[in-house]
Amino acid sequence: MQDFVEAAKRAAASAADRATWEANRMRRSGSRQREVDLSQRERTALLEQIGTMVLDLEHRGQLAPDPLVALARRLRTLDAEIASGLAEVQSIRTETYTPGAGPHSGTSGGSSAKGPSAARPQPPRPAARPVTIEAEHPCPSCGKSVRDNAAFCPSCGARQPA
Repeated sequence: MQDFVEAAKRAAASAADRATWEANRMRRSGSRQREVDLSQRERTALLEQIGTMVLDLEHRGQLAPDPLVALARRLRTLDAEIASGLAEVQSIRTETYTPGAGPHSGTSGGSSAKGPSAARPQPPRPAARPVTIEAEHPCPSCGKSVRDNAAFCPSCGARQPA
């Protein structure tokens, strides 16, 4: 009877370890996915900013490459962060549980020298440039929302009143 109780305790401990490991894996995956989603939203905002800037500068006859180059560099950085983040999320999702190895361990589908992200210290993420949310008004031509400082409507291209 003593052996049965000990076996039941080991099984319960093993199940608890597995559940803890699964919960940690899901937490890490969700956290990293949220970071990727934020980067993708920032990327979308930057692309909109580029479009508005190009139209406005072209209209004024002042289309210069410097502001556009800075935005393009930030877009490239974001693209790299997004690709890296998506790869890390996929790696976390493909980790497999190894009994007795602890709640944070696992094996990813491929062989990686880095191992799971929870086992290594995370470098600080570079601070994202703040994306300013500006006041908006409806376009007099199409009715879509247009930022107050936009010279043209991003939907229909109509010139906006000053």
